[in-house]
Amino acid sequence: AVLRRESTLLPETNVHAQYQLIRHGVEYGYGRVDGSSLRDKIVKNNNSSKYFLRDGVYQWDNVIKVGGSCSLRGFNIPAILYAETGVVFTNFSRAAVHYDSVDPEAEDQGRGNGDYSFFSDDTYRSGIGFIVSLGFRIFP
Repeated sequence: AVLRRESTLLPETNVHAQYQLIRHGVEYGYGRVDGSSLRDKIVKNNNSSKYFLRDGVYQWDNVIKVGGSCSLRGFNIPAILYAETGVVFTNFSRAAVHYDSVDPEAEDQGRGNGDYSFFSDDTYRSGIGFIVSLGFRIFP
């Protein structure tokens, strides 16, 4: 999901603010979600079941960015300069295990029949990252 607001400050200058939520199953570790990697082969059979957000560990990235661009066409240069910076908050979730109603083989994988909860451990660490993007686009 993306929420983006753009505005024109001056005739050749635009600014924007953006919020983005990225959520996907992890591709590694004990809570790996089958089908999360482009290399996965999904084989459907009677024993396979997907239970979204409860079939393993999911990574949640909340991204907040601000940036702007400036067109150089006013100087007869067919180019745009742009810059953007942001912060990424990463968390992980897994199903809250109810031991009286869970498959015993799935307990070690964080799978269960309850709601999911956020967590952090040695394999899946929550954290904060930063984004910086600078560049230009040239138009013929």
